[in-house]
Amino acid sequence: MGCDIHFCVERRVDGVWQTADRWTDDEGYITNVDRFYEGRCYDLFAILADVRNGYGFAGVTTGSGFVPISAPRGLPANVSSEVKTFAEGWDGDGHSHSWLTLKELLDFDWTRTTTKQGYVDLVSYARWYDRSSAPDNCYGGVDGPSVQKVPRDQMDALVRAWAEMDEQTQREFEKLHRWTYTLVTWETTYAEAAGGDWWMKTIPALLALSKGSYEDVRVVFFFDN
Repeated sequence: MGCDIHFCVERRVDGVWQTADRWTDDEGYITNVDRFYEGRCYDLFAILADVRNGYGFAGVTTGSGFVPISAPRGLPANVSSEVKTFAEGWDGDGHSHSWLTLKELLDFDWTRTTTKQGYVDLVSYARWYDRSSAPDNCYGGVDGPSVQKVPRDQMDALVRAWAEMDEQTQREFEKLHRWTYTLVTWETTYAEAAGGDWWMKTIPALLALSKGSYEDVRVVFFFDN
């Protein structure tokens, strides 16, 4: 089952925390629109609150995991009424409620690295030239009656043989090994793992909202599966 984040933003004005989101009430169910963050990045979830840390859908291992900024803290005692109502509306379906100030987000060491892992097929492995970054078409887990998982040295041998073939023979070879996968690992920074939306959209929006007062802006969030 997938996991989603419900991401809210608050700003402190004259000592009172106020919502910075825009809200709508749809048939008695309040929700925020024009959200500051709407992605589904399990690596970011792990960094923010130790959620889905090192594993993904169906519990498959995705790497060695991340040191989170904080374990879930619950909702702030002085949370805004809109966010409180929103969170309570999810009842037991919401979990791992927490919050972080913008200063905490900016002070965190996003340059640290972790090891990621996943399965790749023959062609993706052959085209994985930059072994220090994530390969294309990488899967946390692969299963099925036709799937064959082979060690890296065996995949290396298959790729060497594939590289010596003419184009037509390569296509036939690819069909033959369509369901052959190998497990690969690579290093990534926390910043890279968090994703482009986080750095290109969310953080700039939070910075603009703060007007330089980083402790007066915070994100309040929780998750559902």
